[in-house]
Amino acid sequence: MSTKNLIVSDLSGRPDAVPTSFGYAGTWYEIDLTAAEHEELERCMSAYLDAARRVGTAVVKPLPQRFVPDTTPVERSAIRVWARENGHRLSSYGQIPNAIHSAYAAAHAEAAS
Repeated sequence: MSTKNLIVSDLSGRPDAVPTSFGYAGTWYEIDLTAAEHEELERCMSAYLDAARRVGTAVVKPLPQRFVPDTTPVERSAIRVWARENGHRLSSYGQIPNAIHSAYAAAHAEAAS
């Protein structure tokens, strides 16, 4: 079974919209627009953009990369058991904190050497 994500216009509710960002009065906005709505926005703003001075480009900060260890369910179970035996507080399910992954790896690296 496959899943299809469909973005609809924030103005008309029509499908096949794409996110469009613009700035005004020191604030950045994003709206989902169809191709026709995007063209209308550009047509409305063209006189202002032609007369305006460019002051720079938007600085988009990349999202921090999540650390996702390459572990199997059996390994994750072993990490949880080790963590509890070594005084770490950890839930029975969900993401294992990076600090616990690192502590487990360090403890087992020392044991292997």
